[in-house]
Amino acid sequence: MSIIETIKELLERFRPHSQAVALGDTLAVADGSRLVHVDGRGPCRLHTLTGRDSFVAYANIHGSADSAVYVDASGVRLVIDEIKGADHSLVRMVLDPSTAIEAWQKSVGQDMSPIRLRNFIEDRAGDLVSKSTLAAVSAFKARVEVEFDADLENDAETVFRVKEGAKGTKAEIPKEFGIKVPLWLGHAERYEVSIGLDVALSKDGPPSFRMRFRDLPDVRDMALGELRTAIQGDLPGWLVVRGVPKAGSAVVASLLSSGRDSP
Repeated sequence: MSIIETIKELLERFRPHSQAVALGDTLAVADGSRLVHVDGRGPCRLHTLTGRDSFVAYANIHGSADSAVYVDASGVRLVIDEIKGADHSLVRMVLDPSTAIEAWQKSVGQDMSPIRLRNFIEDRAGDLVSKSTLAAVSAFKARVEVEFDADLENDAETVFRVKEGAKGTKAEIPKEFGIKVPLWLGHAERYEVSIGLDVALSKDGPPSFRMRFRDLPDVRDMALGELRTAIQGDLPGWLVVRGVPKAGSAVVASLLSSGRDSP
């Protein structure tokens, strides 16, 4: 019995809650919050890192000309020994959504009253490309009568007549506006994303608004390409490509997603 088979048998007997997967001469183990792998060189931790600086620093310390970096939407993976096998010492930089983009994701697709839209835009004012968007929705005040006064089918801005008593003022609400936010936690780069604003009219009350992302997938794809280029500049001479590691990467990736690495 090989050392890998022996360790796997011991884990199954004494640590039944652990996940152990044999990958040739490598054993990947997820044990609670820890994720390690064992091969002929001994146990190695499969690290999860946040931020490009941390990732590049780790790569410079532990990597070599035999290493490779793979970039895709689920994260950035460093394979320490690409020559020996892609599942040896797999290190990942997570690409979790930033606080800003997560806030927009939670509100996009939701039906919003004029007051709720105003409150949300005011809360996220720092994300707006143009402050005119903030000025427009700020015209919506509590307990006012709002009358629709524009053609939603054309390309012009949506115009609402906002009345308070005998006075009437116009608020021009754009059908589309831009935000500029970081896409991922630990990454300071901001990207411009277009937000579409749809309006549903009601005979018995104020209109309802619904926001939608117009180009977020394309912006993310562009940002991933720029991230790959930036990492290539940080690690000159390394193999840095778009894609995922080969040879059993799906098994290790599932273990990575189920376990958080500790220092």
